[in-house]
Amino acid sequence: MFSSRPSSSSSLDYDYDMDMALHGPRRASTISSRSSMYSDSHGLSRSSYTYNPPATPTLPFHFTGTHWSRISASAPPPALPRNKPLQFITWNLDFQAPHAATRLSAALTHLRSLITPGAPAIIHLQEVHSTALATLLAHPWVRRTFQLSDVTPLGPYFTITLISRGLRVAQVFRAPFAGSRMGRDVLLVDIDVALAGRSHSHSYSVRSSSHGSVLRVANTHLESTPEGVAQRPRQLAMVAEYLRQPGVIAGVVGGDVNALLAGEKNLPATRGISLRDAFNLNAATSSGWGALGQKSRGSYGEAQGHTWGYQSSGSRARQSATRRDKILYAGDITFGASAGKVVRRVGVGLQFCAPDGGRYGGSYKWVSDHFGLATHIIIGAHRR
Repeated sequence: MFSSRPSSSSSLDYDYDMDMALHGPRRASTISSRSSMYSDSHGLSRSSYTYNPPATPTLPFHFTGTHWSRISASAPPPALPRNKPLQFITWNLDFQAPHAATRLSAALTHLRSLITPGAPAIIHLQEVHSTALATLLAHPWVRRTFQLSDVTPLGPYFTITLISRGLRVAQVFRAPFAGSRMGRDVLLVDIDVALAGRSHSHSYSVRSSSHGSVLRVANTHLESTPEGVAQRPRQLAMVAEYLRQPGVIAGVVGGDVNALLAGEKNLPATRGISLRDAFNLNAATSSGWGALGQKSRGSYGEAQGHTWGYQSSGSRARQSATRRDKILYAGDITFGASAGKVVRRVGVGLQFCAPDGGRYGGSYKWVSDHFGLATHIIIGAHRR
């Protein structure tokens, strides 16, 4: 079993160059104190000002009409029915680019256009900048539609999961990656699944997966840069282990796995990890080119499933385009297809008008340097 405790290192080097330049080294004890940036004007109840210690299971937050508060209702929504499609999206929003709040607002507008109203959905976001969190918390669609894993910043940037209010959450917890130089972790959310012959709780309370049948979704951002190649296999193996715990009938990983090097292409399938890649279920529909400067802007590396390299700038634009973001899975899970594709990319070519006062020449910027990924997942299709 993997340790769920933080590593002994007290500094969090989130990204070697940019993050150190922006923030300098940080100690773990300073993370929760950043919540003092937020006040009731952002819709937070006073009891929500501290975030949960790593690996402490909790319940998500919902908007009560006046503030965000941890769920404690006695009448939760029903468990997710077997065979009911669930919309699933993952997207890295790029903490390094300027105008984080404006970009997040544009991303939410785009996401809203993709989500079917009233249908169950889960959204994984990575690299949410601490200064943009208030935009997420104040967004009317988010307040009306979702439960949130977190409502206070966990560092300069972090992951956050949005869960439809119609889904019953059994528990939310984070598990830090031991030895991570960037303070990375996996954010896990358990969703109750209704299976024949299984009883389910009629009240909200934190329950481990061993006490029922759950879909476990894992939101993660593995170690960055080529220098993180030694960390990423261990980190993904730890995530895979969590997807195979008792009571987890299906597990889905959605996030930035930073598959930067050629040898990491098939990392999920290696021994000790053994996760399946949903992209492999796609039918090839177009051709493309691997490297920037050679690729076709019309396809943006669609056939290869590239998610990064086409909306990047500066020195990073000289690197090869890659499939950094993936949807991986294990257990009793199938996928729905749209236009012949199980996994579709989102945010391709998406821009926003930067509030820089100009009308031409650089006023429009990319919302993110990553494309997101979207699919429909179906749980329990093989159970009778």
